[in-house]
Amino acid sequence: MRCMLKIEWNRLLRSPSFWGALLLGMFISMSQYREVVLSALGYQESIAAKNLSLTYGTLMPHGVFEKWIGGELYSFWSYTFFMILPLLCTAPFSASLYTDRKSGVIKNYFVRNEKKNYYFAKYAVTFLASGFVVVLPLVVNLLLTSATLPSLLPEASTGTYPLDGSSMWVELFYTHPYWYIMRYLLLIFVFSGLMACFSLSLGLVSDNMFTILSFPFIYSLFSYAVFRDPQVYGLVPVRFLKPSQSGTFIQFETIVMYMVILAAVSLLAIVKGVRSETV
Repeated sequence: MRCMLKIEWNRLLRSPSFWGALLLGMFISMSQYREVVLSALGYQESIAAKNLSLTYGTLMPHGVFEKWIGGELYSFWSYTFFMILPLLCTAPFSASLYTDRKSGVIKNYFVRNEKKNYYFAKYAVTFLASGFVVVLPLVVNLLLTSATLPSLLPEASTGTYPLDGSSMWVELFYTHPYWYIMRYLLLIFVFSGLMACFSLSLGLVSDNMFTILSFPFIYSLFSYAVFRDPQVYGLVPVRFLKPSQSGTFIQFETIVMYMVILAAVSLLAIVKGVRSETV
């Protein structure tokens, strides 16, 4: 088991797609910080230089929780990051099972290792790598934003925060916003990993790499286009994976349902792979 994990980690670290996805995510994160966060800081400094109040109305100070990439709704960079999130999580390693089958290298692994060790290592590395690639840019952006803007406790009365009474974990957001963000980052990590494992499973039944890598992204776009009624916004990954929750009626139970389906497909794929007499 350890041997296969080490092999798969080394393969991941030598994968251009892993580093490419990570660099793309970091580029978007840094671009949002430069365009949105630093602009907000410049605005506040200009107001302070004029000795104007930063207390009421349009002069309310900008804070971390409304300007970091997961907290604001309207910038191009925030929208783009969460729109392509399914691609960021599948790019690092989700095609590796398909390429192993296609090249025949999987047969060499099975000669030296048990099938269950191979599949466990494959899915474990895919899950962890995908969550890391997606969450690291968010964490870096949050840390930079918190070092730039004040961590003002969100006030619903200001109208600057998108979460309302129907939002998921709304009480936690308005009382302990950093705990809310940590919980949401964990949710994003797990969901991203499961999406990547789902795509990895497609490598057992599909001979089309485009389908394997893009299926979660295509479904996300499809759901975004079809589920336009606010009552079903909770079915749209683009909406419920964003901590600012760009939509009402997002429920944790619906997200868990998605995760159970993704996990079940991955588990069935592992069982099928281990029991299969062919590769």
